[in-house]
Amino acid sequence: MTVNPADVATLGAKLDAWVALETALRDDLTGIFDLLDRAPENQSLRRALIRSLWGFVEGSIHGVSDFLRTAHVLSSSDDTGSPSNRGKTIERVKLALKAAARDLADWEPDFGTTGWEALRASLRVRDRLMHPKSAKEVQISDAEVDEANDAAARFLEVIVEIQTRALQRAHR
Repeated sequence: MTVNPADVATLGAKLDAWVALETALRDDLTGIFDLLDRAPENQSLRRALIRSLWGFVEGSIHGVSDFLRTAHVLSSSDDTGSPSNRGKTIERVKLALKAAARDLADWEPDFGTTGWEALRASLRVRDRLMHPKSAKEVQISDAEVDEANDAAARFLEVIVEIQTRALQRAHR
């Protein structure tokens, strides 16, 4: 099998773009958590937490999906393993993570955890924040902050596991 250097460069650029986007958005999320530690009752920071969490999730999913689509195209395989951009947000996230875990890490993440349910719950809060009908709808409860924390931890755990396993596979 001959490896085309241009294909390697293209994949490298996609990987760099994914990592750069994810790093910037992870920094946002970490910064909000740090601020919330100092002002846990601040509703503005609570809303920023939900928005930052979902910015991170969406950015990560976009980056890994873009990388996988490029890899499938360059390998001339059919695109059935590449996650779709259609469908409900939570299902797109799940499909992208499954595809990344399978294709990059030879691994199957567990979506039956409380962290996964927390991610679903935080999406409902995000949707409520993005389409508010009353002042009450933009108030974030302690339980919702805790769920967002659990959601972020689980999502990060899955992303790091995929990246770690992918690196191990690449260096075998």
